[in-house]
Amino acid sequence: QMFLMNRFFDGAFLTFGIDVLRFLESDQEDRVDPMIFVFPRMTKCTFYKYGVSGDVEKHDAVCILPLNVVNEKIYVFLWFWFLFLGILSLMTVLYR
Repeated sequence: QMFLMNRFFDGAFLTFGIDVLRFLESDQEDRVDPMIFVFPRMTKCTFYKYGVSGDVEKHDAVCILPLNVVNEKIYVFLWFWFLFLGILSLMTVLYR
């Protein structure tokens, strides 16, 4: 599962939990949030709407993606869950 998730996130999932821990331990001014690279919170949106004359006008705006905040927390939990299950499985194999 870890390797499939890593492939899905273009190589950013295998070290995702470690990067998050480094981010939390680093100084406030030296922080670079690894979760922003995987789940951006803001992006550029292009809207097309009809103007006064009836022509289509193009509007660029900044869109906020609040669901990505939830997604990053879920995937941090999943990373640690997979790590826990991997260690537990390894201990089971070594015990038997």
